[in-house]
Amino acid sequence: MRLIDAEKLIKDVEKDFYYPEAYKKMIEAQPTAYDLDKVVEDLEELRDGNYDFDCCPYRDTDISCDKCHMIRAVDIVRHGGSQV
Repeated sequence: MRLIDAEKLIKDVEKDFYYPEAYKKMIEAQPTAYDLDKVVEDLEELRDGNYDFDCCPYRDTDISCDKCHMIRAVDIVRHGGSQV
């Protein structure tokens, strides 16, 4: 899968297609594959320390908080904004 700029695609469709409204509706009906705003929000929460240490899966291991944060940040990006 790859991400596209839906707004640019809609502009191109409006220029080159005979029934652009039908295509525009189909494009707008597609689900969001990656919610950048949610990813940024979750990363900011992680950065600002808005999380529960008791829920940390690495709490009783040799993994440092810094490494734990990196693991969580990668998971946030990988899952499109849902902390795991």
